[in-house]
This record gives sequence, structure tokens and C-alpha cells, in this order.
Amino acid sequence: MKILYKSLILIFVSFSILSCNQVKKEPRKEIKLEVFLNDFFDQNPKWNQNDIIKKEVNEKFNQEIKTKIENGILNDFPLELGAINEYKKGKYAAIFNSHYSKSDDISYGNILYNTKFDVIGLITADQVKILQEDKAYLIKGQFKKFLKGDFKNYVNGMVYTPMVEISQDIISKRKEVSIGIILMEITEITETKKL
Repeated sequence: MKILYKSLILIFVSFSILSCNQVKKEPRKEIKLEVFLNDFFDQNPKWNQNDIIKKEVNEKFNQEIKTKIENGILNDFPLELGAINEYKKGKYAAIFNSHYSKSDDISYGNILYNTKFDVIGLITADQVKILQEDKAYLIKGQFKKFLKGDFKNYVNGMVYTPMVEISQDIISKRKEVSIGIILMEITEITETKKL
């Protein structure tokens, strides 16, 4: 009986010590795009009420996101390098994807979970030397335009988000955000970790 009692106390003390020593993970800081999207949906609560309102809200979203991109809203969004292509002699373009740059810390209900876009970044030969495929980067640069099928003028790789729109998943009813294929002239690249 004494041995059983001592064993139970030892197990209890061990669990208590282990639980006290666990490092508490700091909550992830919201990034600029996340704040903007949450505010946009808060300001447009009936965005999906009918096709006419949905079209109007999407036109508004297109204008606002373009302005936000021009002002650096994507500067703190980690993007994964997909591929680099020499599209003209001595001219390089890289595909940066949002799809694969999200870690398991992004919850299913978070607006970023269903936010997709691709950046075709015009980069220099010096930048080519520092980039590694499948790594995450923060990029800064000058917005040029949204691309459609003309992305093939810059890269051979796959891009995933040809449209700029907000929509709703038919089955789950989650909000989905597509920000399109963004052409940027990259001025700064910093390696980082996924969201």
C-alpha cells in the first residue's frame, strides 16, 4: 500500500513539473492582409446576399486590394518560392506562392486559410543567387499589374489564382479570397518562416 501511494505521488509530481515546464507558444501576430480582409468582410456583411451585391462588392474589393498592394499590404506575408525562370536573356522572374506558405498554425476558420494568390516577381541576377525553391520569403517591390494568361510571358511554372474575387465555398460556406496573379518588380527579399 505504501509503495502504491508513493508511486502515485511520484507520478503526480512528475506530471505537475512537466506541465509547468512546457513553453507556452505566443499567439501569432495578425498580418496586414489578414486585418484588411477581416475589416473588409465586417464592412460588407451582406457581400454574398445576391448576385448583384456580390458583383458590386467584388468590384469594390478589386479596387481596394489593388491600392493596398501598391501600398505594401503583402510585405509581411510569407510566400514560398516555386520556381525561377529566365524569361529573356539576363531577365529573371520567380513564382512566389501563397498556397504552400501557411503552417499548421493557421486555423481552418482563419480568413488566411482560404486566401490564395501568386506573385510573379521580376528579380535580378544577384537575387537569383540567394533564392532557394521551397523556402519562404518576405518580398517587397513595386506592383506592376495583375496578370491573366500573360503570366506565361514570364514563367514556365504553374500559377494557381487567375482571378481577383471573393466567393463562398459551396459545401463549407467558408469565405474564399483570390487575389490573382500579381506582377511585381522585387526590390527586397528576406528569408522567413511560414505563417
